[in-house]
Amino acid sequence: DGESQARFKVDTSLRDTAEVQRTLQTVFPDSLLTYEMSFADVATAPAAEGQTADAARTTATLTFPSKINQATLREKIEATLTAEGVGAVPFAIAAPGAVARSKPYEIWTLSSGMDAETTARVLGRMKSDLAGTPVYLSANSIGGKVAGNTKVTAVYALLASLGIIVLYVWLRFQNVAFGLAAVVALIHDVLVAVACLAISHYVAPFLGWALVDDFKISLDVVAALLTIIGFSINDTIVIFDRLRELRGKAQYVTAPMIDKAVNQTLSRTALTSGTAFLATLILFLFGGAGIHAFAFTMLVGIITGTYSTIYIASPIVLWLQRWFAEAPAGAAAAASRAAGTA
Repeated sequence: DGESQARFKVDTSLRDTAEVQRTLQTVFPDSLLTYEMSFADVATAPAAEGQTADAARTTATLTFPSKINQATLREKIEATLTAEGVGAVPFAIAAPGAVARSKPYEIWTLSSGMDAETTARVLGRMKSDLAGTPVYLSANSIGGKVAGNTKVTAVYALLASLGIIVLYVWLRFQNVAFGLAAVVALIHDVLVAVACLAISHYVAPFLGWALVDDFKISLDVVAALLTIIGFSINDTIVIFDRLRELRGKAQYVTAPMIDKAVNQTLSRTALTSGTAFLATLILFLFGGAGIHAFAFTMLVGIITGTYSTIYIASPIVLWLQRWFAEAPAGAAAAASRAAGTA
């Protein structure tokens, strides 16, 4: 929370919500915000004409400065009724102007079948119990099926982007070698970024001073990986475009052409990548926990994307074109030898 700095989001692999809450209370014994509760206007309305005395209703107004949602409040009331030995007394709770059952509210009205004295006793105990209960605004559990679907969707997104890039570069440069070389460099960039995320699990205890955490692959990280693909292919296209101009009407590119193309675009690559790196570094240092994993992945991607464009994509173009040129010649020679033997 930017204003109070009292709200934090915790991601964990633990599946038991109660265990997570106990762990947080152990790690932060005196730091967690607890519920404050006050109650007033405890009154018993007499039973309506024709009803028994047991039909009398007691109402009370409950106030929670930290706000509480309906599910949590109902759970606390039921637990207190059981602890006080009152039993399963019917009750109803409502918040004035409530529009959503899951949303927390400050003021609630309790109606029950208890008398005023019992209601006051129950509310007094609940107030005491809530004083030691930390405030958890929400708790969401993502099952294995949802996580599996997210993983499959992320893989499909990456493969689809790589396939479209091969097709685009192939059509633009009229040579499949350019498209394959670009995709090999992009796969390298993504794999290095994912490897750094995995390594962070082991180095985080030693590189905490560098703000390196135990990063997990999330939707933010998937977005960063797709951004890395777009950033890296942009640099690659710039070099390939200059290489196409230098090639002219020649059938294949040569090593001197690649060397010249890289040198002519090196200053532009350094300036573009350097500016993007500085902006991402600021996000990593001061952007907060929400985008920390995204910024870390982007930092790695910018570094790998810059050198892969120069040292991986361009040499692979040269190697593939030589291989494509030698393959038909080798096939023709083999066919000629076979004909001569016949």
